[in-house]
Amino acid sequence: MKKVVTILVRKAMDYDDLLASQKMMVTKFHTHPEEFSISSVVELSHKEFEDFKSDLLAERKILEHRDGIILVKEIGKSDSSGIVVQTSGFNYARYSGLPMKKLDYKKCPRCGEFYVEYPAISRKDNKTEICPRCGTEEAILACGYDFKFISFLDNLHNYANQFNVTITISAPEKEDVVIDPDK
Repeated sequence: MKKVVTILVRKAMDYDDLLASQKMMVTKFHTHPEEFSISSVVELSHKEFEDFKSDLLAERKILEHRDGIILVKEIGKSDSSGIVVQTSGFNYARYSGLPMKKLDYKKCPRCGEFYVEYPAISRKDNKTEICPRCGTEEAILACGYDFKFISFLDNLHNYANQFNVTITISAPEKEDVVIDPDK
């Protein structure tokens, strides 16, 4: 069974909305891509595929009675040029995503998650590239904070991004932690 790495977006209207939503999920909300197994492939003519891309929410016979992850692509084109769809029992692209090329993402050796952001360098050996979240965890633990604080920081990071504010946390005898949505 083929596998694909993507970020699924709920109810994207068209290709441009899907692309913009995926970029926002990565840059603003730090969503990690996931790996999915493709259960079926639907190949369309150029005209049909362009029509599909222009209205992802339209009800389509080609999606009726299909479960799992579906790859919709143009006949003769590569899988990476298609659109990944999960219908959740409906006959439209309830969830959709663009397949990511291997160069677009990395897999963190520490947590096993896929990520697309610029990597952090592990403090354990000062050379291994790890995902930004693991880099933040290692830095926080090195400052003397515990894992409960990391969960709290995840929530603060989401708020900082949502409201575009910088948050600084100071504690006696500990290094300050700065959460900046622009970094």
